[in-house]
Amino acid sequence: MKPALWILAALAAAAFGSPARAVEWLPVTAEDRAATASKIDPDAGAEILYRMKQFDSGDSSTANLDTMGTMTDEYIQIKVFNEKGVRRVSKMEVYCDENETISWLEARVIKPDGSVINVDKKSFFDRQAVRFGDTRVQVRAFAFPQLAPGDIAEYQVGRAASVLYSGARLDFQMDLPARRVLFRIKPIDPSFGGLVDVGPNQGRTAAYYHKCAEVKVTHAPDGYNCVEMRNVPAVKSESYSLSPSDVQSWMMFYMTDTLGKPDVFWTKIGADAATEAERLIKKAGKLAREKAAALTADATGAEEKLARLNDYCRQSILNVAYFPPAGDADRKKLLSERRAPDELIQSGLGNSRDIPVLFIAMAGRWGLTRASSWPRV
Repeated sequence: MKPALWILAALAAAAFGSPARAVEWLPVTAEDRAATASKIDPDAGAEILYRMKQFDSGDSSTANLDTMGTMTDEYIQIKVFNEKGVRRVSKMEVYCDENETISWLEARVIKPDGSVINVDKKSFFDRQAVRFGDTRVQVRAFAFPQLAPGDIAEYQVGRAASVLYSGARLDFQMDLPARRVLFRIKPIDPSFGGLVDVGPNQGRTAAYYHKCAEVKVTHAPDGYNCVEMRNVPAVKSESYSLSPSDVQSWMMFYMTDTLGKPDVFWTKIGADAATEAERLIKKAGKLAREKAAALTADATGAEEKLARLNDYCRQSILNVAYFPPAGDADRKKLLSERRAPDELIQSGLGNSRDIPVLFIAMAGRWGLTRASSWPRV
């Protein structure tokens, strides 16, 4: 069963601190400095030699809800092979998610002879970008100085988030091939803040994989749980492609309350989601029935009826997970609360969980199979 991605948001009101960092760079081998083409894709202008992303929520045993947050450290090291690679790598933009800020950034260029050119901090340029409607996020842009074929460009960035990540989608693929991709997470204590009723089998970190081989989670001596993937191909851009979450390889760390197989965990998650969906479907009233009848009045056959209901849910109900509502509507409340189908029709607003429920409730007018009626929103 494909899991939903979920974040324990609204747990922290204050921004996570930005401690000073002593940046350590990985050594560069003579083989990497001498490389002239990608081992993964010979046509690539550049190749990621190493990419690491690390999540740390601090010492949850002594923290409190007002100070907890997540520090995310990322390290990317890129080998540039030709002018195509120079054009791709020379200018970089480092993005944040909605609840993050950039706390530190270091970047440099390593020449084939081993000499180093550091990026001057005065060269960093901060701006805001719009993601998902009018949601603004921080972007820090910079250029690698004197970048030329044969160079290695690398940077490290720290991001501070005011939320605790209980689950996060981590993309293995970028627009460059990567020799080595490493994800590390230090999970919070499952008993922290009363989030979980601690039992003998709780607090285990597991991983879900999509469009890639499953890799065993390893446990590092420093307390991190790790997943590593090697020789990852670049994302191929195609017109009219499905969303990245459908076609790209990615993974998600999650905390499971059972030592059994992942199927046991996701079966329980699915059963809980189905129970909640059924509760809301039963609340569908006259408005949902009348809307379904009006939308399909002259439709012939089940397929055309479903298509019209699907179009209505996608086009007439604003998904507040991606597009902020106009006016004084409380977006956070709309994202967190579950609402019945009639409420969505009245307001024209819904979230990624409730819009499919509206579709299923209207489709149920004809006794269509609910298990096969889940639309993409």
